[in-house]
Parts: sequence; structure tokens; C-alpha cells
Amino acid sequence: MAQKAPVVQPRRLQLTEAEQKMFVRQTDQVFGGVVYWINPAFDENERMQIAQLLKHGGARPATPRQHGERAEESKINGVIVNGLPQMASHVARFHMAGKRQGSRSGSGNDAGILGATHVISPDTHFGEYAACMRAGVRVVTGAWVLRSTMSGWQYVERYFSPSTRKLFSGMIVSVTHMPLGDKETLLASVMALGGQWRERMCADVTHLIVMQAQGSKYEFVQRNTQLGIRAILPHWFKESLNLLRRVPQEPFLFPDPPMLRNEAEQLPALPATQMVSPPDAESANGSTYDLPHPANACMSGYTVAISLELRSQLSDGAVARLTQRLGEAGAVVAGAIDDWNAVDVVLCQHRSGYEYAKASRLGKLVGTLVWLYQVLMSGALTPPTQRLLHYPVPVVAVEGMDRAVISVSGYTGVARQFLRTLILAMGARYTPHLSRENTHLITASCSGRKYAAAVRGGIDVVNHLWIEQCFQRWRMLGVTHPNFTYYPTLPMLNAMVGWTEVDVRRLDLWVNKPAGASIAEWSDMDVLSDSDLALNSGMEIADGSDNEDSKQLADEDDEDVRSISASIDGGDDEENAAGPRHTSRAAAMAASKSLGEMMRAANIFEKEMRRERQYRSRARNTMQIGADGNMDTEEQTPHKQHRDDPDNPSISKRRKTESRVRIMLTHVQLTPAEEDQIYAMGGEIVHNASAATHLVVGNTFKRTLKVLLALATGRTFIVQRPWLYDSLAAGEWIEVDYVTSSSSATSYALEDRASEKRWGFNLRETMKRAHSRQLFQGVMVVVTPNTDPGFDMLRSLVETAGGRAVSELPKKRLQKLLQANDRAVRKARAEENTTDIALPLIVVTCSQDAHMWPQFVSEESARPWVYNVDIVLTGLMVQRLEVFNERLYPNNE
Repeated sequence: MAQKAPVVQPRRLQLTEAEQKMFVRQTDQVFGGVVYWINPAFDENERMQIAQLLKHGGARPATPRQHGERAEESKINGVIVNGLPQMASHVARFHMAGKRQGSRSGSGNDAGILGATHVISPDTHFGEYAACMRAGVRVVTGAWVLRSTMSGWQYVERYFSPSTRKLFSGMIVSVTHMPLGDKETLLASVMALGGQWRERMCADVTHLIVMQAQGSKYEFVQRNTQLGIRAILPHWFKESLNLLRRVPQEPFLFPDPPMLRNEAEQLPALPATQMVSPPDAESANGSTYDLPHPANACMSGYTVAISLELRSQLSDGAVARLTQRLGEAGAVVAGAIDDWNAVDVVLCQHRSGYEYAKASRLGKLVGTLVWLYQVLMSGALTPPTQRLLHYPVPVVAVEGMDRAVISVSGYTGVARQFLRTLILAMGARYTPHLSRENTHLITASCSGRKYAAAVRGGIDVVNHLWIEQCFQRWRMLGVTHPNFTYYPTLPMLNAMVGWTEVDVRRLDLWVNKPAGASIAEWSDMDVLSDSDLALNSGMEIADGSDNEDSKQLADEDDEDVRSISASIDGGDDEENAAGPRHTSRAAAMAASKSLGEMMRAANIFEKEMRRERQYRSRARNTMQIGADGNMDTEEQTPHKQHRDDPDNPSISKRRKTESRVRIMLTHVQLTPAEEDQIYAMGGEIVHNASAATHLVVGNTFKRTLKVLLALATGRTFIVQRPWLYDSLAAGEWIEVDYVTSSSSATSYALEDRASEKRWGFNLRETMKRAHSRQLFQGVMVVVTPNTDPGFDMLRSLVETAGGRAVSELPKKRLQKLLQANDRAVRKARAEENTTDIALPLIVVTCSQDAHMWPQFVSEESARPWVYNVDIVLTGLMVQRLEVFNERLYPNNE
């Protein structure tokens, strides 16, 4: 029996009025009004400790849901992808409190039912997560419970989010001996990505940001080592922001940080969540075909189904061996899937087929044999969506990857094996040596013979984040984004391989949405009993648009977090500062074992598949997935934080007004000396088009997101590099004005006749019109679900250009706008204007959403008011909405 955890007596901290307003709330009891559910992803001891702390603080457990005779309380489940609304109620293992009872009432719909107000979870990879966000249920880490208990305050939940997009979640920082401007920028970055700050040193601080081992705050840390406060260099935050994931902290920690010595050979062993070391012989060769005996009965109580697709790839002997090992791990192996309600896990290799789609929509654990093999070897059951190789792979190759020839440098051991597996799985060629035929080099540092040869030969050079993000998005991304070309001062990239998660929001592409009568074909209703349909217990909640957590979820989908953050959503949070700490040696051994086991599992599976292919062959589906709208992907990711970025919310009003020139770059690289001179002249380098006054481009016109956003703002001047170099040489900024066609505008304007002919526009006239008016001023744009580029990107373009973008409209509102369209067309035809009409409503769609088009037909129009994405993309380039251009109709895309 697990030992009873000691109860921590709360002692309320003394916080300033501003800190109380932003970060904490006062309650009679620390957890007064809290109704909780604890994710079984925690181990038994952690769950017991969390439950005891919550109970002691006045919280109550939520009422569990029983599905037939089976209690799901102690099992982990999978994420729901494109499930019907009823699925959330069916998958839920607990009742949820909705807004109808008040956000903190802790009551359910029926007497005796307690609906959860809080979910305590180490991650977001559980089936109820999306429903919790819709219902306003707070999802927090275990650190929220422990920290609230220790401080005597109930912390605001958004600062303890388990989402990896919240880079500094759970961190409470204080700063000493830092210039005011740098301090404001740093603290704002910490808050924007889930952390908190304290003006004075408090017992709840987790990190003290300090440049030198001196000062009263540093002495406080030294005197109170039992608090576990880490004194750390600000360089750690810079490196984490540049890579958009937490880098190892050990090289930046006082009293003697290796970063200040800049001696890589003295770099200590890195944390277990990040460390990768060379494998031993057994984990590297994968010479055995036999599965290992499971470490324990970690799958006890789970029912596992092997998909028909996977069975077709395995011989009868391999299936029998797999069944035997699952039984040794405590699982029950189902034959044919007759009862979906009884299945917990579905094994399959590809994101295709009925069984994959239905299991995903029902919230089952969907994993590959690589995932299963590691579960058996490690004895720990984890959600497959936490690792790229653990979740099924699309059956089609990545478009364009067949032309990529990729080599790897600087990554060793299992990290190198892992990257090689990703490269081959996406359809690219891997070469151990660099040659002239290579197109890409993935390197861990900007040094060495391979790196120098790649630069001389014009080969694209990136770090490992590029290939992991390509795999995560299943598309070939551009290579010029700063996250892909950044190399930390210390050699730590090798230690960060393999921890990118599956982006659950992107799985919709492989799990079709049912519509109308097709619901019956999917047969999802057969797993719902009458009681499930009758009692939702707060599951069917309003959209929660005015709820704090719902707003937080929406914010996470914004462009600066949606793309490589944010969402480059990779990286793995290290242990909480107040949690148990491990020695560096033990941490390194644990990390090596983790990724080593993953690659051993992959090797075993690959050899098993080669063996089976001697007897079987399987046709590959070569259909292509979607089109990227011919838009360069280099600009579709969030920027790295700059030391003085004006679009960062921390910049003071004084700094914003001081600089009249704010420069954004695309396909232009500056030297450190040039960057310093820009700041010395009062300028700034920004990454947000809304804040930029000038966009400096290369020699050719490329339809990148930054270029289109610059045109959409109506006030950003697009200039060539000579404008910047001439301004730096003159020591003052050269003025340009496209509206008056000044000589400077003519001299520095981009000229690219080939691109202008290709797209059918005059760039100089386009920029002149862009500075005269915003293209979508007063226009409502509806974007249908399967449009590519997707809603978030199109919304940023439309709204930057003065319009409004939505995914759907109420029926009455839609009809009014359609009628307004008819009036606008009649007026335009009377004035003989058929080239530039300001329609009140534009619907951007694609042929996949053709079933939605009838609702966009007005009483007078002969066809639906629908267009393909070029109405936006090409419209911004020519600065006209050519609504009568048949080339822009979706059936002609």
C-alpha cells in the first residue's frame, strides 16, 4: 500500500496588490468550491498525494460516470478526433459542471451529482480535454495543487496549464540587476507563455533571473535552499524562445553556470525529459525478431484490437506472438471488433481505413506497434499522441519529399536513428554522407566540414526541428524560419530530439466528418445507451465564449501560437520546481533509455515488416493530399522573440513611440553589426506585419505570408535590400512614398517582371493601391472547414486587410448579407463596373465542401456566392476583388 503523503499546512504569502489581482484569488479554504477529477496518467503515489492535498483544502471529487458495467475511472484514453457531440458524453469518465450552475458552483444537473470544475492532469492527451475547454472546466497540472497548498492562495489556473504551447507554465520568476527595458520584455514573454512574476522574492518563486551571483535576492536563494528556487541566467529564456521549447536548464544555473564559461566539454548531464545519449549495442542493432517480455502488467484491464490493415501485414505466427506478449502484459486481445464499447486500444500503422477513423472518433487509444513495443519494454502506458512515431502515419508520402535528399550531421546515437526514421517515413532519401545531390543538411551546430560544404554548395541547412515539424504537419515546410536555422551557443540540440508531440488539431484531415445521413453509415450511435443520450450532466454547454479558459484556448489557436509554436507545439516540460529532483547521472540514463527503447522498437518493427514483405506485398496509395495554395510556408510560423520586439506586449509606450521605423524581413539575412546599427539609428526589427513600417525583401517577389500581410495592412512599404543598406550607409532612414510615387519609392521598389506576368498584376500599382485603402474594409468573409490554407491563416490576412473572417454565420444574418450582395451586383452592373466590386459577403471554400454551397445561394443569384482561396491571396496581390472572374470559382481551382 502506498504511503500516505504528509499534509502541507498553508501559510499565506505576502503579495503586492498587482500580483494578487493577476495571479491569485482569495478563498475561505484554499480549494473552496473546487470539484476535481485526477487523470489516471499520474502514477498511484502522485494521485494519492494530489487527492489528499485537495481534500484537505476543501475540494470535493467529481461524480464518476459508469459506462454499463465498466468503470473507466482508472484507465487512460485517447483524444477524440471529429467525434459526434454525443461522443464527449460517452467518453467522459466524470460529470462536468457547466456555466448554468455557475463557473465555480461544483454542482451538476441532477441531485447528488457533482460536476468537475477542475481536472488535474500532467498533459492534454486525454479524451475529455476538448469537452473541458468547451464547458469551462479548468485543466491544470499537479503543480497548481502543490503550489496553492504551500502558498495559502488559490492560483489562477491559466498559469498552470499542461499544454506544451504554454512554454513557461508553472514557472514563477523574479528578476534582479537587469535594465528596466530588458526586464519588461522578459517578464512579458514569461507571462504571455504561461508564467508568473514576483516583484519581491517570495517563497513561491521557482526561478530567480540573475546575471551575477550577488544581491539580496540571490542571498535569499542561498539561505533557503529547501525552497528549491533556481538561480538562472536570462540566456535560458532567450534560447527557449528562439527554439520555442524549454531547453535544458543545467548549463544556465548558478552558482557556476557553464554558459558563462562557454566550455562545452564541461556541460553537465541534461535532464531526463530532454537527454539523448548513444544507445548500447542491444538497443542499436535490433537484431531479434522476438518481442521482449513485458516489464510488468501495465496493460491490465485493457482490451486491445489489432486492425485488419495491420493483420494483413503480419503472418499468423507474428499475430500469435503479439497476442501472447499482450496477454503477458495483462491485456485482453479482441478478435473481430464486434463491440466497440468494449475496446480500449486499437493497433494500426496508418491513418487510413474504417477502424482507424472510428477508433479516433470514439476516443480510443490509437497506437502503432512501435508504441506498443515501447510500452511493453518500459512498463509504462502513455498516450500515443505524445510521440510522433507512436501514432499512426499517413499512408501517402509528403508532397515534394520524394525530391528531397537529406543528410544528418552533429546528431549521434539514437537521435540520429530517430531522424533517419522520420526522413524515410515521409518519403525522402537519407544519405549518411553529404554529396552534390543532397538538398538538405540537418545539423546540430553551425560548424564542421559537412556544414561548411553545405553552405558552399547552396544546400539548405536546418536543425532537427524542421524535420520534426514537417512530420508533425505532414507537409514540406520552408527552411528559412528562424526556429529551423537557430543554433544555441552550447551544444544541446542533440539532447532535444524526439519530443515533438502529435498535433491533435491537425488530425481532422485523416478522420472524415460525417454529414447528414452518413451518420448512420458510421454507426457511432450503437455505442450510446439511452441514458447517455438523456443525461449529459453539463456536457452540452454553451460555446463558453465569455469564459476565461475558453478564451485561453482560442488564444492558443492564434497565428503566433498556432504555427510552429506554438504552436510549434513540441518540447516537453521538465519537472516542476517543487517536485522531486533527480541527479544528472540518473536523469541522463533515464533519457537515454527512453529514446533508445523507442528506436529499438522501431528497428524491431522494421525488420518484422521486411520479413513479412517476403510473403506479402501491399499497394501504396499515391493520392495527393490538398494543395498549399502556392504559398511559401517559410512565413507561416511564429517568430522568435527579439530583444526589443515592439509587438511584444512588454514593450513600454515610450519605446514604441521613439522608433518611427520598424523593419520586417523576408528572405533577407542581416549580420549582427547591421542589426546593431538599425537599433542605434532608432529603428527596430519586428516580426509582426501590423507593427512594421517597412518590409525588406529579396530580389524576387514571393507570395509569402509576410508579403501578403504587408499588402493587407495598407501602410507597410515593401522595399528591396538596397533601401536598407543605403539608409545604414547614410546614417538616416530614406523616406519612401508609393502614393505620391516619389523618386525614392521608384528607386527601391521591388521589380520582378516574371512574377508579375505569372500572377497577372503590376507590383508598383498594387502597392500604390494598398496604401490608398484596405482591400476587405467592411467585407464579411466565411471560410469553410476544408479550405487550404486554413481558417486561421485566411483570418489573419482578411482581418489585417480591414475585414472580418468567420467559420459560420447565423441563417438570418447570412440571408441579409446575400441580399446585400445582390444589391451590390445590380449597382455595379448599372455603373458598368465588373472588375472591383465591394461585396458585403465573400465565401472562401473548396470542392471538398461542395455540399455546403447551396446555403450560399441568394434569391436572385444564379450560382452560389463562393470562391476559392485565390479570391484572398490573388486579391491581395492585385488589390482588387474580381468577383466575376470565373477562374476564382472553387470548381475551377
